[in-house]
Amino acid sequence: MHTLGKVMIWLVVLAAGAGTVLTAKLIQVRNSHTRKAEKFDADFARVSPQLQKAEAELQALRSEMARELLSWDRAPISADTTVINAQQGRLTVELGQANNLKDKQWLYGFELSPEGKPVYRGAFEITQLGDSRSAITPTFRLRPEDIASLRSGNWRWRTLIPAAYPARHSDLQVQLLRNDELLVDRTANVTEQQKLLKEATAQLARRREELVGGPTLPKEDYRPTEEKAGLVAALQEVEEMRNQLLIDVDQLRRNLREVSDKIGTTQEENLVLAGKLPKSSSETASRRD
Repeated sequence: MHTLGKVMIWLVVLAAGAGTVLTAKLIQVRNSHTRKAEKFDADFARVSPQLQKAEAELQALRSEMARELLSWDRAPISADTTVINAQQGRLTVELGQANNLKDKQWLYGFELSPEGKPVYRGAFEITQLGDSRSAITPTFRLRPEDIASLRSGNWRWRTLIPAAYPARHSDLQVQLLRNDELLVDRTANVTEQQKLLKEATAQLARRREELVGGPTLPKEDYRPTEEKAGLVAALQEVEEMRNQLLIDVDQLRRNLREVSDKIGTTQEENLVLAGKLPKSSSETASRRD
């Protein structure tokens, strides 16, 4: 056989072997894709109801969001806001006639916290309308906490919000006002009670000094003891005087008893002595007769 024929035979053998190997690999790949397709079909059949449910919920949420947006008018407008007078709550906002605003119109402000969360600040009225800048003042009474927390910055403003929010804000303002008035009344009452307590404490100290003495009592010598040292000292002094009088009276009684005893003894002695005296002649004759 010619050499070229031999080479061709070996090439055919090699091609046949390679074809067998590739055919086996093709079958493996096909089986792998078949299994993946079957798995995808099973997963799709399992997820399809969940997907339909999620799409229905998404549609419901979109409808609800659309209804909510009707109460919020247009999207919020971000504008630089500057605090002019914190005590009065006067602000300037970079909005005006160019933003289709009108004089005396109300704007609802949302200040952004350091975390980026909007904080509702209340309703403000445009008091001075400009082309691109306006002055606004709050429509509610500012509390000390509101004044202290007012900060200039990039606020979000709306021309319309759901009625429940301003109503709730107004109700809270009324409630806070009542609580403030109640706090003022209670504070005044506490102050009055403290004043009365102070006066009562002073009177108690004064009465205690009047009883037991104290540094505020007068010290003049001509004053009676109760005015200089208190009633207790005066009572002690009187008691000592009484005790001394009782001692003196007892001593007088003893002296009187001694004197009385001496008088009785003297009288007896006198009688004895009188009996020992000589009788007179007239007395003797009369006795004889």
